[in-house]
Order: sequence, then C-alpha cells, then structure tokens
Amino acid sequence: MVVDDQNSDANHETPFPKLSKSRGYPIVKGRHRETNTVAGTTSEVRMAHGRRRAEKATPTSGVEPDLSRPLISTGPHRCCSSGYGRGAGAEGNLQNWLADAFMVSRMFRLETEVDKSRHDLLRRRLRDANTAASPVLRALRGTPGERELPLQVWALDDSGALAGGLVGHTWTSWLHVTYLWVDESARGTGLGSQLLAHAEATARFERGCTEARVETWDFQAPGFYKKQGYEVVCVIPDYPPGITEYTLTKHLADPS
Repeated sequence: MVVDDQNSDANHETPFPKLSKSRGYPIVKGRHRETNTVAGTTSEVRMAHGRRRAEKATPTSGVEPDLSRPLISTGPHRCCSSGYGRGAGAEGNLQNWLADAFMVSRMFRLETEVDKSRHDLLRRRLRDANTAASPVLRALRGTPGERELPLQVWALDDSGALAGGLVGHTWTSWLHVTYLWVDESARGTGLGSQLLAHAEATARFERGCTEARVETWDFQAPGFYKKQGYEVVCVIPDYPPGITEYTLTKHLADPS
C-alpha cells in the first residue's frame, strides 16, 4: 500500500477530528483507515504518514512529539492499562487515547436498556470465557459443584407464623448467606444463632462446604457474625452513602 502525501486526504475513508496544538505539540491533521488490519501494513503506513505531517509542523515550546506509536492504536481500547495520561509524554498519549475513543464511537452503538435475551447471552459468553481462562472453573464444568443450590431455613412459632429465617445458597465449597431475619418478638432468644448454625451444618455435612460468607450493613449484624466466628475481609464505606457494608467469611470445619 502506498500513500501519496499530496492526495492522502482523498485516499482515506473516514474523517478524523483535528487534534489541538496545546502545550507545544504540533497540529497533526489527517484521516485514518480502519485499525483492524494486518500488522505491518496499514498501521506502519499510518505511523509514517503521521511522522511526515508532524515533521512539517513546528512545535511552539521546543518539545518533541512522541512518534513512537501510531496516532490510532491498532490494539483493543484499554483506557486503564495502556498508560495513557501518565508519566512523560502524557499529552501525546492523551492524543492517542482521544483517537481510540473516536474509533470506538465510530464502530459501536451503545444502548442503555434492560434486555433479558442479551443478558442471558452475555452471561453465557462470559461463563465460556472464564472457563477457557481458568483451569479451576474448567474442572468444575459438569460437576455438582458447578451450580448454585438454594439453602433455606425457616423458624415457625406455635401458630405456624414465621418467626425467622435464613436464605442463601451453596456453590462449590462455599455457603453464601443472603438473608437472615428474626421477628422482633423472638429476638434475644438465640434464634438467629440457631438458624445460622443449622445452615452451616447443612452446608458442611450434606454439601461438603468448607467456607461461608455473608454481607451485612453496619447497623445490622456485623457484631453478631463476629461472635459466630466470622472475620471481616472487606469494608465498603458509603454503600449507600452514610452506611458501611461489611463482607465477612468463616472457615467451616472440614466435613467428616
């Protein structure tokens, strides 16, 4: 592929925004081709084309532009790992980031809506990708531990009314407590401890679980779970604002 400087604007296909001349960097104008090309062809021509245009411009502060990479990144857009905006030459890297962002906006249409079919498709594809990347998850495929199994414990009073309950599930070797509630009339009786202990015993002896986890807010029961042998492993302030969320875990004895 050959690019003629004099007719390059006519040869390129998609308009590219003009980049500013801020902080002493030259104006680098021009257009770009699709970035999904074979390495060593279009990307090299694009880099050389950018160099020629940059060489014709004059920096205002004597700072040489960073021409070590093409104006349009040929890899996937990774705004968190590419190093844009950090360290020396951050302004030049910012130009590359803006170019990448422009390409994303030109190539994809973003929608914000609830879509169950896409939700299920995304979950399946993410599951397949995780399975391919992790030998541990790959070994779980097709085994009983692969699926979440509900675990629910209910406490009823003499009249059959609900006095308390625990809702959770088991997955692989973990018990996850989602809800634990005791009616006000039954509080102080030890019912909450009984519900939790029953769920732990079921997970341990019937499902082979060795660990348990729970999330609770600061005004709920972090102290209660600590008394039951749980340890805080994560604290998230202001979730929601004004409330702190705790994640606690507990090692259950190995099933006998």
